[in-house]
Amino acid sequence: MMKVRKINIYGYGKLQSVEIVISPEFQIFYGENEAGKTTIMSFLRHVLFGFPTKVQSERSYEPKTSSAYGGSLEVETAEHGVVVIERIKKSATGDVTVYFEDGSTGGEKELTGLLEGINKELYEAIFSFNIDGLQKLSQLREENLGDYLLSSSMTGTDVVRKVEARLEKEQEGLYKPSGKKPLINGQIQELRSVYDNYAKWQKQLKEYDALTEEKEEALTKLAQLEEERKSLQQDSKEIQLKQAVQPLLLEKQKYQAIQKSYEDSAEFPVDGIKRLDGIITQLQPLKLQYEAFREEEPSPINQQMESLGITNLPKIEVNYVVKEQCREYSQQFLVLQAQKEQIDQLFTAKKDVLEKSEHTIATLKDKRQKARPDNRSGRKATTNGLEKRIEQIRQFTPFFIFASLMMFIVGILLSQLPTIVSSLLLFVALVLLYMVTKQENQEMLTEEERKIQGMLELEELQLRQAEYDYEAVVRKYEDWEGSMRDLERNVTNLKRKIGLSGNIPIGQLSYIIEKIEQAQAEYKRTQQAIRKKQQIQRDIQLLQEECMQLFVKAGVREEEVFRIKGERKQQYEEAQKQVVLLTGQVQSIAPNELLQETDLHENYEMLLEEKEKSLVAQAAEERSLQGYLAEIQAKMKQMEEGSTYQSVIYDMEMKKAHLKDLIKRWGSVILAKELLRRTKEMYQEKRLPQIFQQAEKYFHYLTDGEYHTLFLPKDNQIQVERKDGQRFMAEELSRGTAEQLYLSLRLALASTYTRHPYPLILDDPLVNFDQQRASRAMKLLEEISKERQILFFTCHEHLVSLGEEVEIAHLSQDMVNR
Repeated sequence: MMKVRKINIYGYGKLQSVEIVISPEFQIFYGENEAGKTTIMSFLRHVLFGFPTKVQSERSYEPKTSSAYGGSLEVETAEHGVVVIERIKKSATGDVTVYFEDGSTGGEKELTGLLEGINKELYEAIFSFNIDGLQKLSQLREENLGDYLLSSSMTGTDVVRKVEARLEKEQEGLYKPSGKKPLINGQIQELRSVYDNYAKWQKQLKEYDALTEEKEEALTKLAQLEEERKSLQQDSKEIQLKQAVQPLLLEKQKYQAIQKSYEDSAEFPVDGIKRLDGIITQLQPLKLQYEAFREEEPSPINQQMESLGITNLPKIEVNYVVKEQCREYSQQFLVLQAQKEQIDQLFTAKKDVLEKSEHTIATLKDKRQKARPDNRSGRKATTNGLEKRIEQIRQFTPFFIFASLMMFIVGILLSQLPTIVSSLLLFVALVLLYMVTKQENQEMLTEEERKIQGMLELEELQLRQAEYDYEAVVRKYEDWEGSMRDLERNVTNLKRKIGLSGNIPIGQLSYIIEKIEQAQAEYKRTQQAIRKKQQIQRDIQLLQEECMQLFVKAGVREEEVFRIKGERKQQYEEAQKQVVLLTGQVQSIAPNELLQETDLHENYEMLLEEKEKSLVAQAAEERSLQGYLAEIQAKMKQMEEGSTYQSVIYDMEMKKAHLKDLIKRWGSVILAKELLRRTKEMYQEKRLPQIFQQAEKYFHYLTDGEYHTLFLPKDNQIQVERKDGQRFMAEELSRGTAEQLYLSLRLALASTYTRHPYPLILDDPLVNFDQQRASRAMKLLEEISKERQILFFTCHEHLVSLGEEVEIAHLSQDMVNR
């Protein structure tokens, strides 16, 4: 496989420093006349096969305004990858350098290997054609059209037709049975005139005539001996051929007997054993896989999901954001749990302090009560009254302090001095009242009572602080409950959002989500495994059905019988191949008529010895007769007097020699025609059917099914069949249809050269096609370009618009003139 990737022209004709990147499939070069299309086609050919020399008639395109001559092609090959072929003008055909992908370089030898030995003539004949081939169709007479198409399908050109015409013309120029102008006919007439003159001399020379008669007799005898010698030599040659083919025929007979004994296996499927082995090879691992699927047990993760009440596992949406939210909520839950533990501990501690303080106050009050004497009841009543008043003052003191403070602030804000003074007086009055009342109470108490009272006041302060701390802990607990409710609400919303069901503790939410993700992965794997198991089961069933089809085709029911029959089929095919091979060998050695005379049990070696002895005896007789003839000729020479008679004899001998040369030449022409005919027949039998089969597909597509069948040539005439069943000779087709047939044959010829899948270079082959068939031709070329690169040159814009999956390189006068 070779594809042109880039054209880089240093200097070639009028093109200078031009670089074109080529599509690996279908590349169109479009440009007006003299835009460089022909120059680029010539450049491609000459870089690959060398610049033309001065003795050749082909144009060299050597630049006139620049010293740079040549360029490079970047090509892609299957074996060597990307290769750059550079050719510049140094030697007569240009110096070529091949740059390989691995960094190595080469010359003409490596380029020849890269091209696999193909030369310029073969490349132009097979892989490059242009409008000239189509123009010749319109220049030919109708009776020559079939020959031209047949010749094009064989070699890509009409060279075969030209050679046949040249040989036919040369044959007619040498000899015609009823002609006068051909050379042999004229020479025979001249020789007859010389013989007439020679006869006159014979009448005058009776003795000379007698000698001449003896000479003729000797010559006749020599001719007879020569014919006998040729016959003996021919017989010896035939015996040698029979001797050569005898063992081959015996071998062929042996294989024919084997073939006949295994005829019952002829209907065995093609490559049956190989196909059965392939099926068994595929079945064994599939069955093992299927058995492995059977042993799988339910996943513990899925069981865990079921225990949590999660039944909608595939519908739960788990992603990175969800996992982060779950992780955050779990962390918040842990934090709240830790906070609750701290609050509980703090609540217990504060509660204990509060209860202890209340108990201490009760105890102190009891002690104070006991410290008072019983006879001081009036004092007790007074003291109790003061205590109540102090307690009342203490209870309302914060309110009055707050009121005085607010009055002070309002007075400052409103700049009202009376309000400010009133607030200060109120505050001072409260302080004085409290201090006076407390002093009175202190004066009425005993020393022990004052001591207990001091302790009681201190404990009451601690009680108020404990109450404040206790209320603070209660508020924290309320805040904690609010945070917990928010967290539970967020978790509920998240579970509803992702489709999570089941009763899941918040603390385990992140863990459960990870398990859900694992379970989902396990679920997917399980589902994939189920689908794979089902697919394996279907594959096993298909393979078993394919195996049974093989058995049905072979007419058996068991594998063992199938293999036995397959071995018999192999022996049958091997015998058949040997028969074909031996038949070809025998036919290449001896003709059919000689093969029919060959006796498989004859001793040809003994017959050959007898013929050799006869040849030896015949040669001795021939030498004796030649000596006798020499004596006669010596006597005749003595009798020949005068230059006139000698000139007649000389003239006669010269004309006889000339006639003999002409006859040899005529025989050579006849032989050449016969060899050409046999070559054409061999080509038609072996290769032409492949070309016609492919051309038939192309022609059917180009004509949109109007013509569907091509028939192999008979008497050098191509026949086509129309869809209505009517057949036509090539010369009976319209010129447009004949051009489409020519294009189909040329494309088919190139497609059969699979060993050389080189790019096709097409120069306006569709110029005379109508719009519909031109469109179909472009689609056909696009399809062919998937297997072989196509470089399409045209100056017709309507053809460019027909391409769909093609690359277009627009050529312009700017490229030529710069």
